[in-house]
Amino acid sequence: MLASLLRVFRPVDRVLFPLWAATCTLASARSFYGYMLKQTGGEWSAPLDDVFIHFDYARATAQGHPFEWTVGNGYSSGNTSLTYPFVLAAGWLLGFTGRDLMKWAALVAMVSVFGTLLAARRLFVESRDDDWGRASSYLLPPIFLGVGAFVVQIVGVLTRPPGPPELRFGWLFAIAVGGAIFLFLLWFRGVRIAAVATLLLLAYDHQTPKMRDQKWFFGRASRNIRDQHLTLGKYLKELSPHRVLVGDAGAILYESERPGLDIIGLGGYGALPFARAGVHGLPATLELLERIPESDRPDVLAIFPTWWGVLPLWFASDVLRRFPVEGNVICGGYEHVVYKADWHLLDTGQFLRWTPPAPEHVRGEIDVADLVSERANGYEFDRPENGWADMRILPDPEDGRRDMFDGGRRIAVGRSEHFTLRGVAKGMRGHLVVRTAQEKDTRVRVRVDGVDVGILDLVRTGGWNETPFEVPADVMGPSRRVSLTNEGPGDFVDFHVWITQ
Repeated sequence: MLASLLRVFRPVDRVLFPLWAATCTLASARSFYGYMLKQTGGEWSAPLDDVFIHFDYARATAQGHPFEWTVGNGYSSGNTSLTYPFVLAAGWLLGFTGRDLMKWAALVAMVSVFGTLLAARRLFVESRDDDWGRASSYLLPPIFLGVGAFVVQIVGVLTRPPGPPELRFGWLFAIAVGGAIFLFLLWFRGVRIAAVATLLLLAYDHQTPKMRDQKWFFGRASRNIRDQHLTLGKYLKELSPHRVLVGDAGAILYESERPGLDIIGLGGYGALPFARAGVHGLPATLELLERIPESDRPDVLAIFPTWWGVLPLWFASDVLRRFPVEGNVICGGYEHVVYKADWHLLDTGQFLRWTPPAPEHVRGEIDVADLVSERANGYEFDRPENGWADMRILPDPEDGRRDMFDGGRRIAVGRSEHFTLRGVAKGMRGHLVVRTAQEKDTRVRVRVDGVDVGILDLVRTGGWNETPFEVPADVMGPSRRVSLTNEGPGDFVDFHVWITQ
């Protein structure tokens, strides 16, 4: 009887299934987006600040600057999708600008889900006469929209050892294994029946309450982003600063429509490697900021103060406004703060204070922790547990009434740093001058091309100390490899090295 009933629906099935898939898609979208609008009072937002990173790239693409996070900063590989910004850019050109781009993103998401459901139905229906497969395919939309990436996630859950979670498999591997399991479940009719029954039980017992939680989280997170990031961005749009330094890129720059610099590394600035500097730490990032023309440096900081330690204490002159968020579930901190930037300490440590004996002058230098200078001089340090970036603000040796800033690296006892001499003449004696700010006395052995040339005794002075070491003429020459090995007892903190001849 049931088989006969299924055959009756064959003529209308071609229309009925797309209508069913569209209805499920719209119902799911309405459930989530509707609750988001309820939480935000009718304003469009997103449950994650990073969503707006795609929007930043999309806007730049629509304005004729593809692959740029901020127009004028240059090419950036910081976006996690190469194609999605182009899809969003089409919406921008169609008039979905500003926050309305979220509506276009919602349309793209719904069309993508709907298309996936239509394509995935072929996995259920083996032939034109497969009425049972056709009937079971009607479970696909609610299961797909209700379970989501469950099959992919279970691969990691079942193989995870006890203790804190860790990422052991790439997404491509997880998707491939999850897809293989999914195809296996659909290949055999008996397994398919058992799988469908299991998924229905899962949906009833597990996913239904979880979907309520997910909908609530989606709405609350969207409200958090609206309350903090978008409100902050709107304030910056009115303030109209020249450039904004951010530590959580996305909605702030998108809403403000101002040029930005991400201290974590997204977007970069020209060819300066801010992404790599972010891995090494704040001192390396500040060293790169010294390479940006003073007139183009950020005049406003929009950061979480709890993320960046001394940054707002050392490089901000005033608090312009605070943006707290209540009931936070997604933002990186309770309070986002806008500071007036003050970079007057940058560049103060660029020049050698020690005076070389006549007629010597500076032939080359390595600005330690400045990744551009380090690369130019082949700088390396022993790994692991060595070479941590460090920075200091201490009285200027030339004038104790002024402060001097410099960044460097901490070389542990028994470890070394290495660099190549550039711009020096062969067979002419000179000096190797090392700027330190020692916390403890230590001894550093100097080697040139593997030849031991002596010991550099570094003492704790409570301030900057530029210690010269005379290099014999017979080992001085271009492309010679210098190694500085810390023999202890204290750490060797190297901020700057000069070669004079």
